[in-house]
Amino acid sequence: MHREGHYGTALMAAAVVVLVAGLPLAVITVPVVIAFTMVPDVDQQIGFIKHRGVTHTILFAVTVGGIVGAAVIAWIQFAVKEFEVMFTVFPWGVQPLRTGAVMGAAATLSLLVHIFTDTLTVGSGRFGIHPFWPVSSQQIRFGFCKAANSWANHLLFGAGVVIFSTVVWLRLAFPWLPSLSAVFGVAG
Repeated sequence: MHREGHYGTALMAAAVVVLVAGLPLAVITVPVVIAFTMVPDVDQQIGFIKHRGVTHTILFAVTVGGIVGAAVIAWIQFAVKEFEVMFTVFPWGVQPLRTGAVMGAAATLSLLVHIFTDTLTVGSGRFGIHPFWPVSSQQIRFGFCKAANSWANHLLFGAGVVIFSTVVWLRLAFPWLPSLSAVFGVAG
Protein backbone atom coordinates (compact mmCIF):
# COMPACT_ATOMS: atom_id res chain seq x y z
CA MET A 1 0.00 0.00 0.00
CA HIS A 2 0.96 3.60 -0.26
CA ARG A 3 1.36 6.15 2.53
CA GLU A 4 -2.36 6.98 2.78
CA GLY A 5 -3.34 3.33 3.20
CA HIS A 6 -0.66 2.77 5.82
CA TYR A 7 -1.79 5.79 7.83
CA GLY A 8 -5.35 4.48 7.67
CA THR A 9 -4.44 1.10 9.13
CA ALA A 10 -2.21 2.83 11.70
CA LEU A 11 -5.24 4.86 12.81
CA MET A 12 -7.19 1.60 13.13
CA ALA A 13 -4.43 0.18 15.33
CA ALA A 14 -4.40 3.42 17.31
CA ALA A 15 -8.16 3.02 17.81
CA VAL A 16 -7.53 -0.40 19.34
CA VAL A 17 -4.94 1.17 21.67
CA VAL A 18 -7.48 3.82 22.76
CA LEU A 19 -10.19 1.20 23.25
CA VAL A 20 -8.01 -1.24 25.18
CA ALA A 21 -5.73 1.12 27.09
CA GLY A 22 -7.97 4.11 27.67
CA LEU A 23 -7.23 7.72 26.85
CA PRO A 24 -4.51 8.55 29.40
CA LEU A 25 -2.21 5.81 28.11
CA ALA A 26 -3.25 6.31 24.48
CA VAL A 27 -2.26 9.98 24.57
CA ILE A 28 1.41 8.97 24.71
CA THR A 29 1.30 5.76 22.64
CA VAL A 30 -0.83 6.82 19.66
CA PRO A 31 1.77 9.36 18.43
CA VAL A 32 4.37 6.57 18.47
CA VAL A 33 2.08 4.30 16.45
CA ILE A 34 1.55 7.06 13.87
CA ALA A 35 5.22 8.11 13.82
CA PHE A 36 6.54 4.61 13.09
CA THR A 37 3.99 3.77 10.42
CA MET A 38 6.25 4.36 7.43
CA VAL A 39 9.53 3.14 8.94
CA PRO A 40 9.53 -0.20 7.04
CA ASP A 41 9.57 1.71 3.76
CA VAL A 42 12.95 3.31 4.52
CA ASP A 43 14.23 0.40 2.45
CA GLN A 44 13.20 2.41 -0.62
CA GLN A 45 15.71 5.10 0.36
CA ILE A 46 18.58 2.70 1.01
CA GLY A 47 19.95 1.25 -2.19
CA PHE A 48 21.41 -1.98 -0.82
CA ILE A 49 18.24 -3.08 1.03
CA LYS A 50 15.55 -4.81 -1.03
CA HIS A 51 12.10 -3.21 -0.82
CA ARG A 52 9.74 -5.35 1.25
CA GLY A 53 12.69 -7.37 2.41
CA VAL A 54 14.19 -7.40 5.91
CA THR A 55 12.33 -4.22 6.96
CA HIS A 56 9.04 -6.02 6.37
CA THR A 57 9.65 -8.84 8.85
CA ILE A 58 8.49 -9.61 12.36
CA LEU A 59 12.16 -9.77 13.37
CA PHE A 60 12.65 -6.17 12.21
CA ALA A 61 9.50 -5.01 14.02
CA VAL A 62 10.50 -6.62 17.30
CA THR A 63 14.12 -5.43 17.01
CA VAL A 64 13.14 -1.82 16.32
CA GLY A 65 10.55 -1.96 19.12
CA GLY A 66 13.25 -3.24 21.49
CA ILE A 67 15.62 -0.47 20.44
CA VAL A 68 12.89 2.15 20.93
CA GLY A 69 12.06 0.75 24.37
CA ALA A 70 15.71 0.67 25.43
CA ALA A 71 16.30 4.21 24.12
CA VAL A 72 13.29 5.53 26.03
CA ILE A 73 14.47 3.84 29.23
CA ALA A 74 17.98 5.26 28.83
CA TRP A 75 16.66 8.74 27.99
CA ILE A 76 14.35 8.87 31.00
CA GLN A 77 17.05 7.62 33.36
CA PHE A 78 19.50 10.19 31.99
CA ALA A 79 16.99 13.06 32.14
CA VAL A 80 15.89 12.23 35.68
CA LYS A 81 19.48 11.91 36.89
CA GLU A 82 21.02 14.87 35.06
CA PHE A 83 18.16 17.34 35.03
CA GLU A 84 15.95 16.07 37.85
CA VAL A 85 13.08 16.13 35.37
CA MET A 86 9.74 15.03 36.72
CA PHE A 87 7.73 13.27 34.04
CA THR A 88 4.23 14.23 35.03
CA VAL A 89 3.15 13.79 31.40
CA PHE A 90 3.24 10.02 31.92
CA PRO A 91 0.14 8.77 33.74
CA TRP A 92 2.26 6.43 35.88
CA GLY A 93 4.95 8.99 36.77
CA VAL A 94 8.65 8.28 36.41
CA GLN A 95 8.91 4.55 35.74
CA PRO A 96 11.49 4.08 32.99
CA LEU A 97 10.97 0.34 32.49
CA ARG A 98 7.20 0.60 32.17
CA THR A 99 7.41 3.64 29.91
CA GLY A 100 10.06 2.02 27.71
CA ALA A 101 8.05 -1.19 27.44
CA VAL A 102 4.90 0.68 26.42
CA MET A 103 6.71 2.85 23.86
CA GLY A 104 8.57 -0.15 22.44
CA ALA A 105 5.32 -2.10 22.18
CA ALA A 106 3.66 0.83 20.40
CA ALA A 107 6.50 1.02 17.87
CA THR A 108 6.36 -2.76 17.32
CA LEU A 109 2.59 -2.60 16.83
CA SER A 110 2.99 0.14 14.25
CA LEU A 111 5.58 -1.82 12.28
CA LEU A 112 3.53 -5.03 12.38
CA VAL A 113 0.47 -3.15 11.12
CA HIS A 114 2.54 -1.80 8.21
CA ILE A 115 3.66 -5.32 7.32
CA PHE A 116 0.10 -6.64 7.54
CA THR A 117 -1.17 -3.80 5.35
CA ASP A 118 1.36 -4.68 2.67
CA THR A 119 0.15 -8.30 2.71
CA LEU A 120 -3.22 -7.04 1.48
CA THR A 121 -1.67 -6.27 -1.90
CA VAL A 122 -1.10 -8.42 -4.96
CA GLY A 123 2.67 -8.08 -4.43
CA SER A 124 4.59 -11.12 -5.53
CA GLY A 125 8.10 -11.89 -6.64
CA ARG A 126 10.33 -9.04 -5.54
CA PHE A 127 7.36 -7.24 -3.96
CA GLY A 128 6.17 -10.18 -1.89
CA ILE A 129 6.18 -10.05 1.90
CA HIS A 130 8.19 -12.66 3.82
CA PRO A 131 7.26 -11.68 7.40
CA PHE A 132 8.70 -14.79 9.05
CA TRP A 133 12.22 -14.40 7.59
CA PRO A 134 14.79 -15.74 8.63
CA VAL A 135 12.80 -18.64 10.10
CA SER A 136 10.76 -19.16 6.92
CA SER A 137 10.80 -17.76 3.41
CA GLN A 138 7.02 -18.26 3.16
CA GLN A 139 5.51 -15.42 1.17
CA ILE A 140 2.29 -13.98 2.58
CA ARG A 141 -0.11 -12.04 0.38
CA PHE A 142 -3.86 -11.78 0.26
CA GLY A 143 -3.96 -10.08 -3.13
CA PHE A 144 -6.94 -7.80 -2.60
CA CYS A 145 -5.52 -4.93 -4.65
CA LYS A 146 -2.38 -3.39 -6.10
CA ALA A 147 -0.38 -1.20 -3.74
CA ALA A 148 -0.99 1.83 -5.99
CA ASN A 149 -4.78 1.35 -6.03
CA SER A 150 -6.00 4.82 -5.03
CA TRP A 151 -9.48 3.56 -4.10
CA ALA A 152 -8.06 0.99 -1.68
CA ASN A 153 -5.68 3.54 -0.15
CA HIS A 154 -8.48 6.11 0.21
CA LEU A 155 -10.79 3.47 1.69
CA LEU A 156 -8.23 2.39 4.29
CA PHE A 157 -7.46 5.99 5.22
CA GLY A 158 -11.14 6.96 5.44
CA ALA A 159 -11.97 3.87 7.48
CA GLY A 160 -9.04 4.61 9.81
CA VAL A 161 -10.20 8.19 10.37
CA VAL A 162 -13.81 7.13 11.02
CA ILE A 163 -12.88 4.24 13.33
CA PHE A 164 -10.29 6.24 15.30
CA SER A 165 -12.61 9.25 15.66
CA THR A 166 -15.49 7.04 16.76
CA VAL A 167 -13.43 5.24 19.40
CA VAL A 168 -12.02 8.50 20.78
CA TRP A 169 -15.56 9.93 20.89
CA LEU A 170 -16.79 6.81 22.74
CA ARG A 171 -13.98 7.13 25.28
CA LEU A 172 -14.78 10.80 25.85
CA ALA A 173 -18.56 10.34 25.92
CA PHE A 174 -18.47 7.22 28.12
CA PRO A 175 -15.39 7.50 30.35
CA TRP A 176 -16.69 4.71 32.55
CA LEU A 177 -16.12 2.11 29.82
CA PRO A 178 -13.66 -0.51 31.14
CA SER A 179 -10.11 -0.70 29.80
CA LEU A 180 -6.88 -2.51 30.52
CA SER A 181 -5.19 0.70 31.63
CA ALA A 182 -5.76 -0.37 35.24
CA VAL A 183 -2.82 -2.71 34.64
CA PHE A 184 -0.70 0.43 34.38
CA GLY A 185 -2.22 2.02 37.46
CA VAL A 186 -4.20 4.55 35.43
CA ALA A 187 -7.93 5.20 35.56
CA GLY A 188 -9.31 4.45 32.06
